[in-house]
Amino acid sequence: MKYGLLVVLIVVGILLGYREKSLSVIDASTEKAFASSEILALEEKVKAEALTREEKEEVSRLLDEGLDFISKREYRQALATFEKVLVLDPTSEEARYGIEKTKKVIFEEEEKEDYFKKVELYDLEQNFFNNEGEVLTVIRFKLKNKGDRALKRVQVTVYLKDSDRNIIADEVFYPIAGLATAAPITEPLKPGYTYQLKANKWYIINPPEKPAARYIEAKVTDIEFGYLDRCAFNKKIECDS
Repeated sequence: MKYGLLVVLIVVGILLGYREKSLSVIDASTEKAFASSEILALEEKVKAEALTREEKEEVSRLLDEGLDFISKREYRQALATFEKVLVLDPTSEEARYGIEKTKKVIFEEEEKEDYFKKVELYDLEQNFFNNEGEVLTVIRFKLKNKGDRALKRVQVTVYLKDSDRNIIADEVFYPIAGLATAAPITEPLKPGYTYQLKANKWYIINPPEKPAARYIEAKVTDIEFGYLDRCAFNKKIECDS
């Protein structure tokens, strides 16, 4: 009986010792990983502080250049520029933010480009009206959403051409307009739905000071997915702020 109890105590002691050893190994591994991350962060901080005056000026110039590319909607050039900043200064929060945002915009732009072919613009009509001696060119068209996503904004660009089919001007219209435009708010263009003006309505595509267009071409040039906010669409609805 005493011999059996002794064996049990020895086994328990061995197990407790193994557990303490295992925990010490885990703690040591965790401390090592934490120390490595701290060292890495410190190295980046030291590198950033060690930038020469010329390098700091180059970082500032590249950040401005990246923002300039964004304003021109040249997102891939902006992304490449922000990535150059990180090479010079790995701690630059501005560059990291710029990379994150431009990647998101590039993805959205590619998504829209793929969807353009699903928005059909057809039955483009052209007419001329005399407005106190000035000839105005007017047009109308239809849109159909052949895709599977609702569109809360659709931009259509109309190109005016002379008798030699040279572009003399262009006009931008928002037949489906969200709050980001100056155009009147309209309902979203749902999947499978068609948009068209009423029978007696036309778009005026050139003010009197421009020459009358002989030929026209129209195409969808921008879209925005989604539905309008219910409160924004119906101004009469009282909404919580």
